[in-house]
Amino acid sequence: MNKRIYQGEEHKGKYVIQDHYKKLQRIEKDIHDITSSYKYLNERLEEINSLQSDVLHYIEFAQLDVQRGYKAYKRLREVQLERRMIKDELEVCKLAYETVKNLEFMLPNLSKTISKIKKNENTKSNRAYYVRNKKENTFTDFDEMLALYNSKINERVVIL
Repeated sequence: MNKRIYQGEEHKGKYVIQDHYKKLQRIEKDIHDITSSYKYLNERLEEINSLQSDVLHYIEFAQLDVQRGYKAYKRLREVQLERRMIKDELEVCKLAYETVKNLEFMLPNLSKTISKIKKNENTKSNRAYYVRNKKENTFTDFDEMLALYNSKINERVVIL
């Protein structure tokens, strides 16, 4: 029967590990967010460009009285304002995406590293010491083991 002696207090390094773990998770999430935002904004710009084209064709080919012409103008203005907002946001997002797209190939390795850190953290939290000396494996607490260990050290010391 092996006796297990657990670490008395939390290892302070655990907090450093968790900090790195959270930072890597945040990096991974940020890369995904920037990439998905860039793709979404491009898709949205295509949709709004199609809508703009539809409104312009409606104005071009329909016989519009003053009231319908004003409604078409208001709709075109709304589409143009939304298009401008998307393009402005896309301009900034593109700068971030240009930087991040070169890091996308690292995502699989980043995910593996995050998994390894989590596994390492779990392993360390379950760590225990198993007594190696099976014959004298009769003590019940750490103080008893320490006393035994100290007595063995004293036996080995030769006084001249």
